[in-house]
Amino acid sequence: LAALLLLALCSSAVAHLDGLPSTCCFSYVQRPVPRSLIASAYITSSKCRLPAVILVTKKGREI
Repeated sequence: LAALLLLALCSSAVAHLDGLPSTCCFSYVQRPVPRSLIASAYITSSKCRLPAVILVTKKGREI
């Protein structure tokens, strides 16, 4: 069963704020993602322009 989640499209570019690289997202997209595909999730840095949650699939893809 797919869960409807608010996801972020993330740029492959990283922000180098305070000398520490972090992944930032620049837009949001809404689409269903099967829970069985999600391995983990993490929150983007507070230094990014848009707050977001990155989902990591079992194949290592970040969405």
